[in-house]
Amino acid sequence: MTDHDCLRPEPPPTIDDIEIGIPTFVVLNAKAKQPPFNRPLLIIRTPDGRVDVPREPAAWALDLLESKIQNVHAALRTIGRLYQFSTIAYSQIPLTADDLQMVVWNYVAFRVGDRIDELDMETPQWLPVRRKTAETEFSTIIDYLRFCHRRYETIPLIPLRGRLKTFPDFTVLGKRDFFIHLRGQRERWRKLMGAAPHAKPLVVERANPLPRRSSAGQTMPRDEVDLIISAERNPAFKALWILLAYGGIRVSEALNLWCCDVMPGTMISEFANGDTQKAPLVVLADPADSRFTGIFDDTSLRRIDYLAKKYGLIPRSHYPPKHPLRAGWKSMLETNVALRASWVYWSFRQPSHVFLQEIVKTLAMRRHMTAAQQHPYLFINLTDRKMLGEPQKYSNLTKAFDRACRRVGLEPHLSGRHIHGLRHYYKETLKNVLKLPAEFIQVMMHHKSISSQQDYSGGHTTEMREALESAYARVDKE
Repeated sequence: MTDHDCLRPEPPPTIDDIEIGIPTFVVLNAKAKQPPFNRPLLIIRTPDGRVDVPREPAAWALDLLESKIQNVHAALRTIGRLYQFSTIAYSQIPLTADDLQMVVWNYVAFRVGDRIDELDMETPQWLPVRRKTAETEFSTIIDYLRFCHRRYETIPLIPLRGRLKTFPDFTVLGKRDFFIHLRGQRERWRKLMGAAPHAKPLVVERANPLPRRSSAGQTMPRDEVDLIISAERNPAFKALWILLAYGGIRVSEALNLWCCDVMPGTMISEFANGDTQKAPLVVLADPADSRFTGIFDDTSLRRIDYLAKKYGLIPRSHYPPKHPLRAGWKSMLETNVALRASWVYWSFRQPSHVFLQEIVKTLAMRRHMTAAQQHPYLFINLTDRKMLGEPQKYSNLTKAFDRACRRVGLEPHLSGRHIHGLRHYYKETLKNVLKLPAEFIQVMMHHKSISSQQDYSGGHTTEMREALESAYARVDKE
């Protein structure tokens, strides 16, 4: 006997109770022979016209009733709507179990009114609901799906082929992140259906979108950047995403960093007399000609000489273009000309402290890797057993960032979502959020095309620091 064999619907459903011609549903009260005696029951009409009482929703409703959960009727109506939406909207698309997340997120997006108008397709004629209602329905659906997967190892009422081996991670990190997931999954649906990939996205609640244009196209909004960073579990990658987005350096510059290039902010006085900062210091030293090798009282050796003497290596910028260790170096504005070095100007302080935490984790892992003792580079491979401890490759980073986007439901290489887009995001932050003058932005991004090639280790860095502090205070009040 199934969980709902003891139920007797009152009144009994008929074909006339459900609209003919499309898959739909009703929720009716039913009498049971065992307590609880009054139970809501989900009844569906399938696309071929059959009327069915699925066992899984009935068992789930009973579980809710026994747990003293309120509004079981509303919960079942949510599952009925999910069934109707997925059956109609995906009727022409062969879905697999791996598409479960896309189906759920797109149901929620559809509920809040994000419709794909450019597609000629059938969808339920529902009015949009408030976002709070959509969040509640999302939680209801996840609870239902977990119940079904745990008890029956199936995902009923959704046209998915194949067995779901592992229940997907629907975790969101905050309220604004909830609606970022909607944006990414809608783009995936558009791509699946052949729609234009740059259709107007869903406006994200309480986000700071910065919808400006950069030299590489549209710039990622802050909520997407933070979501990608928050979901990253590899400490080296997480530190790198933060450094690129909130420190604004190039990927190749990050690959040329040595371990000694990250230090407490108080050490900036060694590079700029009288200067100070609270955020961690990240030095950008010329990979061949810088005379900073981690020892302040000995600047006799250039990095190219130090590498050859201690490790038998050449600078990464000197490898041939297609060599796996190649990491170029674009001539930059050097804030300390004597040492042939500059440093990172953080757009916000809080991400810089998270960066330092992840670097500490990375260095702790690095100490136990034999290969990592054969070179001075900061960003190393932490996952590939064959390459463990080796300097990280440029190609690996681009692939890792693409995976980081997909991890949170965002399609890479759209709307500025590529690893270089993090530097564009940094520039947009300086310009449109912190509202810094162009000459400061030029120095903070280390552009060498500045009118004067003078040493900026004096008053100019002090002025920029003061401007940054003033911008921080203004943004905090907004």
